[in-house]
Amino acid sequence: VSCILVSVHEHKMSKTTLSPSYNPVMIMHNQKEVKTSRIFTSLVAGCAAGIVGISGWWQGFLVYMALTLFTSVLLAWRANFQYSSFFVSPHGPLFEGLFAGFMTFIMFWTLLYDVAHVYSYE
Repeated sequence: VSCILVSVHEHKMSKTTLSPSYNPVMIMHNQKEVKTSRIFTSLVAGCAAGIVGISGWWQGFLVYMALTLFTSVLLAWRANFQYSSFFVSPHGPLFEGLFAGFMTFIMFWTLLYDVAHVYSYE
């Protein structure tokens, strides 16, 4: 998944100063990129947790949180740790949409766990 973040600022010249304003289209684009990357991460994390055979709820939650945190760090790195250039909120990619893909994670976790461990013929 390619994550392309775009700057949300447009500079408008007033009579005395240069004041930044936000471009709502770019804000929506960046939020969509964050949500897409979170859902894709949830899918991969759920598949990994199911194949490995993680069966406890807290272990699964730890896998989800670890990979979500990893995604947050990657998104911050992609934005050069300058959140104000790409997001309105200073938290930017760290907390935005944190639980957006949790249901995706649970669905793929249970599906792959069942396919790999419950319905396997030995």
